[in-house]
Amino acid sequence: MITIENLHATLYKDTQLSISELTIKQGQSWAFIGSNGSGKSAFSSLFNNELTIKSGHLKVLDNLAISIVSFEEQQRLIDREKERDDSDITNIVFEGTPVMDLFSEVSQDQSAINNWVEKFNLKHVIDKGFRKLSTGESRKVIIIRALLQTHDLLVFDEPFDGLDAQSQQHLYATLTKLHQQNQSMILILNRLDEVPEWVQHMGFLHNCQLLAQGEKNAVLESDIVKAFLTFNNQALHLPERDGCAPKLNLDSKEPLVTLNNGKVAYSDRLIFEKLNWTIQQGEHWVVLGPNGCGKSTLLNLISGDHPQCYANDLTVFGIKRGSGESIWDIKQHIGIISSAYSGSTKPALMF
Repeated sequence: MITIENLHATLYKDTQLSISELTIKQGQSWAFIGSNGSGKSAFSSLFNNELTIKSGHLKVLDNLAISIVSFEEQQRLIDREKERDDSDITNIVFEGTPVMDLFSEVSQDQSAINNWVEKFNLKHVIDKGFRKLSTGESRKVIIIRALLQTHDLLVFDEPFDGLDAQSQQHLYATLTKLHQQNQSMILILNRLDEVPEWVQHMGFLHNCQLLAQGEKNAVLESDIVKAFLTFNNQALHLPERDGCAPKLNLDSKEPLVTLNNGKVAYSDRLIFEKLNWTIQQGEHWVVLGPNGCGKSTLLNLISGDHPQCYANDLTVFGIKRGSGESIWDIKQHIGIISSAYSGSTKPALMF
């Protein structure tokens, strides 16, 4: 189905993706693992002709239908929605293509659409514009669009990232069923524990090179993969605090964050209300909930990245929002990891 020999593909200046040999046959399920920056996403880009092949051969069977689920594909749909936005001309707010229309673009099978919408819990957003969805909800739309199409090969780049626990379970069950139906699949994953038991073949990428590939058990027993897994299982030691970092001028008993009767709502949707939350110094919190429930919105209230933070009774580091403070007085004490800043799928705040 797909054969690669001595391939070198350009990623960017002085960096190439290198694959000496790889053969993917009809009905096989493959998993490719590697650390961040190892070239996994670049590898998935091979299958939609986004990389320039400098040397070697990539042979794909004629008329092979390939569907790719990735954050790059998600971003392409977001960019397409931006291009359709003519609100500057019409003075009408463009909320994006309705979710149902996005599904109808790729399939007219209403029964199948309804089935996937129910499984991934998207009934409440089916008539909403794509631009109003959360990161997790838009991820589900990309997945469903791929599942609705007829394909010879399915490529999933980090398929479980950005999904709530229930949706992850549904997706895993779906992939298992597709495997049982001899659907050819490629799963590109960060961690070994994400590799399904039924995957028969595996590849290992490091520094943009495919260093090992073949039957899963043989790859896992190879010295280079063992060394990688051992290295990544070592304890992580965080560095000491930078002496140049700004120091928080706050009484030791004063909370870091206090939100009283918090509420965020839009014209047609209530995100949450009557929310009281206090974060004391030294505490660690995890905020759980399904995609679209308001987790990122809540964190954006604290960081000041949501406009309704000034409409709430919110105090951060002893500074009440809307009291004339500079946003940087607060932000200089917050470390932010989120999809908006780094491509991560799990927003987080660190004080």
